[in-house]
Amino acid sequence: MREFFEKYRERIGTIALFSGFFIDAFTLTRIDRLYDNVVLFLYLCIVGLGIILINVIESGRLKGKIFKNIHAFLPTVVQFAFGGIFSGFSIFYFKSSSFGINIIFAAILFGLMIGNEFLKEKYKKIIFQVSFFYFALFSYLIFSVPVFSSKLGAGVFLISGAFSLIGIYLFIMIIRTFLPVKFKETKSSLYKIIGGIFIVMNILYFANIIPPIPLSIKQIDTYHFVERDGSDYYVLEEVLPWYSVFDPRDVVHITEGESVYVFSSVFSPTDLNTNVVHNWQYFDEGTDKWVSLGKIYFSIVGGRDGGYRGYTKKSNVFSGRWRVDVETERGQVIGRDTFSIEVVPEKVLLQEVKI
Repeated sequence: MREFFEKYRERIGTIALFSGFFIDAFTLTRIDRLYDNVVLFLYLCIVGLGIILINVIESGRLKGKIFKNIHAFLPTVVQFAFGGIFSGFSIFYFKSSSFGINIIFAAILFGLMIGNEFLKEKYKKIIFQVSFFYFALFSYLIFSVPVFSSKLGAGVFLISGAFSLIGIYLFIMIIRTFLPVKFKETKSSLYKIIGGIFIVMNILYFANIIPPIPLSIKQIDTYHFVERDGSDYYVLEEVLPWYSVFDPRDVVHITEGESVYVFSSVFSPTDLNTNVVHNWQYFDEGTDKWVSLGKIYFSIVGGRDGGYRGYTKKSNVFSGRWRVDVETERGQVIGRDTFSIEVVPEKVLLQEVKI
């Protein structure tokens, strides 16, 4: 069995990696669901235990045929678990913002998941193992702490960072206990790398590059009118010809003095109630920059699968390029709707739609 596994290791690893990604894509549905958190936590446990076992067996403290056989499979098991972690993170972090917004961090996670397939030999080095483990641990705590504490913000992120340092310190102490020689050889480099990861993660967060997970945008659209009736929303939208699906432009045609409405739906975990912002902006052709014309705040309530719905309107708008960013209170962009406004002499044909 070991011979077969070693012969086809690369193919098995590739199949397992992408199978895990597609399984996660269909099974990991809500960031506040117990199943999703248990799966990711188990991946972390498998990685942590695997790293310790690999190095303890290599040190000779565990001997015998059974441990030799276990050691043959362990790097691939750890690799698979890392793949599962980063695929799960890629899904959640990617969902946490519109395409093209805060995509850098999601791209990093997806890159680690893919690169995971080509780094088999690196898994034999304890510095590489622990560094990846710490990055995974920190990334998990960034969204799990807000979910379980039902709070969001810079303070909660700093608490997540503190927990990550405590967790990796305890993990390193286990390594120090069972592998004193290897710990002594790598201690200085290990602490520097972990410190570097901690600093980079904080820079990414406060530069608003890390998506505002666990919040995520479910829907954002522009309308001529929005009205709430009980739990339902009714909107007025333009009647478009069938061929408009081939036109990538989103144009709102209004008459002089008419207002424009933006409707959004933002998912927030159960019991995590917070405020979001609609930041209305237009593109200034003279300065070649986006200029904010006002921020409208409103509260959202967590727990609804389709997200908490709300809308804002803007009067005295004019022709040009516009966008509305749905942001957290500290400016992290959850979603964005970019559109153009054209002021026309006569009203266009509208239809009422329930959403």
